[in-house]
Amino acid sequence: MNILIHALLYPEYVSGKRPNTTLFIHYYAAEWARQGHRVLVIHHKAVFPRLVVALCGLYAKTPLPLSGRVRDYLDGYGVDEDAEFTRDGVEVVRRSIVKPLPRLPYSRRSVQKRARLCRDILKEKSFTPDVVLADFLNPCLYVAEDMAQGLVGCALHDTDMGYISRFITRKSTLRALSRADFLGFRSEAQKQAFLHTAFSPKRSLLMPSGLPAALRVPARARERVRSFLCAGRMVTRKHMDVVIRAFGLLNRPDAALTLVGNGVEEAALRALAKEQPHSEHIYFAGRKTREETLAAMAQADCFALLSQPETFGMVYVEAMSTGAIPIAARGEGGEAFIRDGETGFLLEPGDAEGLAARMGALMDMDGEKVSEMSRRAEASVRPLRDDKLAQSAAEAFARWMQETKA
Repeated sequence: MNILIHALLYPEYVSGKRPNTTLFIHYYAAEWARQGHRVLVIHHKAVFPRLVVALCGLYAKTPLPLSGRVRDYLDGYGVDEDAEFTRDGVEVVRRSIVKPLPRLPYSRRSVQKRARLCRDILKEKSFTPDVVLADFLNPCLYVAEDMAQGLVGCALHDTDMGYISRFITRKSTLRALSRADFLGFRSEAQKQAFLHTAFSPKRSLLMPSGLPAALRVPARARERVRSFLCAGRMVTRKHMDVVIRAFGLLNRPDAALTLVGNGVEEAALRALAKEQPHSEHIYFAGRKTREETLAAMAQADCFALLSQPETFGMVYVEAMSTGAIPIAARGEGGEAFIRDGETGFLLEPGDAEGLAARMGALMDMDGEKVSEMSRRAEASVRPLRDDKLAQSAAEAFARWMQETKA
């Protein structure tokens, strides 16, 4: 089948990615291409007027609310130039689209203009889509609906849930989503939250992240817990400061904490680490590749990160695949596959005292119980593989296409 993806955040190069984007939808696209489908991605790269970027830069230097998120966005703003390339068998067409202000929907006129551009791209590529997947609502789903081609669906993210929760955008968001032929949810927790606050969609599927089938991760059952690992972008919403403060409250000379990643909060986190007891056992490993991070996870006994919000939490899956015992935030994406007390632990976001207590309890846990939990954690994420997830989604698309033709 021909699968067209309208993407808001997408890798901008043949390899690698900028810090504040995601490879989530590319992993699906690459697997669909490997499975014989033709996949075309139109990347709607949002760019802001220079004055807006300059004002955001000034705001980022203040201690005001959301300044950390603004700093993070500007730190990985990316490129504005249009481009076309092929990555892992996926055709990618990047076209910039100007957005006057952050967090606002695109105008109807902008959407219609973008839809006309996309029709020209499809004509040039001789591409007639069977399935159209909008990754993010704004502007991707609006553009897809205006084009009115193929089976149209939308993969939802935290940003989209935010549009639902805000009064000024709720009505238009729900109207657009209700018109979609299907919705993709990043986790079961996100789906349940949507059903509770919105409506029951015509069709839906889960679209979590998975591990590459070709990636061989060394897994081992832990026998005791002494080394803790925290990995991710060092930004406000990851709350790595909570892990550092918990390690200080733990106050155990036989424990070690390693932090993998970098970002706008790194200097503040390093300063906080120096204030903790046994600060010499807190290590900053810097930014690593996915393979290097997995190797670090394979060496650690426990992976701890209480990030909020977290739509899915691929990093927990990666850690669990090596046998590391995870500790994640309750009510976030990790809750969909971490069973509290069985395959890991769930704590309230921001609870440094609770995390310290849990870390201490893990260190004192009987070795046999540690091994059992480690093995259960690894076994529970085996089904989360990119090839299996993409195949399941493709089968759902094919089934729904037949239903619409009947």
